[in-house]
Amino acid sequence: GDFTGACVYANSVLFFKENCVHVIYGTKASNFTISTIALRGVQKGSSGSLCESGGLLYYKAPEGIFSFNGSSSSRIDAKLDTDITDTAVACADGRYIIMLAKSGTAYYYDKRYGQWYTRLLNNAVSAHEISGRLYAVTKADGKMKLVRLIGTKDGWDSFDNSVFSAVS
Repeated sequence: GDFTGACVYANSVLFFKENCVHVIYGTKASNFTISTIALRGVQKGSSGSLCESGGLLYYKAPEGIFSFNGSSSSRIDAKLDTDITDTAVACADGRYIIMLAKSGTAYYYDKRYGQWYTRLLNNAVSAHEISGRLYAVTKADGKMKLVRLIGTKDGWDSFDNSVFSAVS
């Protein structure tokens, strides 16, 4: 199948497909080694969802959000009680993983409390961590806009909390 995402993780280069990851180890072409691990990989169209936090790699697979520890993957979005099938982009910091689905739903995972939150954010085209703050770039009517997702000194204080929904 097609390659669906690539990144550097744990001193290796990873090339994802939807059903596996090819891990390239080594420091120069003469000592490269390739290992293939069968797992649920990155969804086609979601290469922008690859992000690292706390030593784990997070990404959007065809049915949901997964983490990868270097040898295996596991689904982390079970509390949402639904499959997320839209393509997505993502960003992360030390506490939050944020997946921005094409449908307009932003999925926030708070690692500290193991809690999920959702928020509506339409037209997200990319997500970024910049100086410890998380941002999305949105595009509407031909105009691009930078939207702060999280990262103020008090966490959620830059938002109207009524736009968030907690998932138990």
